[in-house]
Amino acid sequence: MSSITFCSEEMLAAFSKIEYLKSYINEKKKEFERNRAKQGPDISSVSRRQKLNNIGVFRIYIEKYLSNIPKIREDMTILVRQLPAENRGLPMEICAFTSETDWIPYENVQSDIFDHIYAIAPAFGLRLFQEPTGYDMHKDI
Repeated sequence: MSSITFCSEEMLAAFSKIEYLKSYINEKKKEFERNRAKQGPDISSVSRRQKLNNIGVFRIYIEKYLSNIPKIREDMTILVRQLPAENRGLPMEICAFTSETDWIPYENVQSDIFDHIYAIAPAFGLRLFQEPTGYDMHKDI
């Protein structure tokens, strides 16, 4: 959870280059500008400023990524949400339905999705949690 942070302008510029996120980030920026205009000029308080954060952008990325996988059914629920935080981090739940009903092709779709999520998370500045093992404790790593 220590890798969750507000997005800098540099992060947003990098995320905007990702096909699935460009329109989302642009819309959120416009929404925040409209809200700032309504609040008036004194929004110096950090608690009153609206900013995107890397975990929220990542969640939207996963939703849009799933929506663009041909074997994910668009006519059924696609949901990515955060579960309550725990001592091992912030779990995320993914609900989606595949057009595959045979066991091995279904498992392959699921594996491909998680392979992608594990590989892309660091691009969002996020660190995934894994219980330490004896291997993790070596000084050489």
